[in-house]
Amino acid sequence: MPVLHAWTGAAANTREAVALGCTFSIHSAVARESKFRTAVPPERIRVESDHGWADPPAAIPCRTEWVEHLVAQQLGSSVGEVRRLVWENLARIIRDTGTEHLLPPSLGTLLRAGSDGQERSGRDGRRDPSGRAVVG
Repeated sequence: MPVLHAWTGAAANTREAVALGCTFSIHSAVARESKFRTAVPPERIRVESDHGWADPPAAIPCRTEWVEHLVAQQLGSSVGEVRRLVWENLARIIRDTGTEHLLPPSLGTLLRAGSDGQERSGRDGRRDPSGRAVVG
């Protein structure tokens, strides 16, 4: 499952990458662009925490929250919904690649937990008629 880190490609290239099965790691410099709202299915979005690479580690949570805010604006949803979506996307990657055993047990438990804290696996969530994840 290819993840395009810091993707800045044009809209046409973005659509082609989606067709190839790519996912997109989004940072604040590109989160404002409409191509993520119009071309990237929500289940293919990841939020980067390393944009501003020269920032001290204490700044990372602020950077992540800012990207969540920008993505929420693009998707017309809340920051909480984006955070839940991104967490579910991460859990799906871990599940689909069979790499949970490489994680600390406590993180594996968190990844299996749904938004209500109940452990589950293989949850697809709600989908619209085109198959995209429904946010909100």
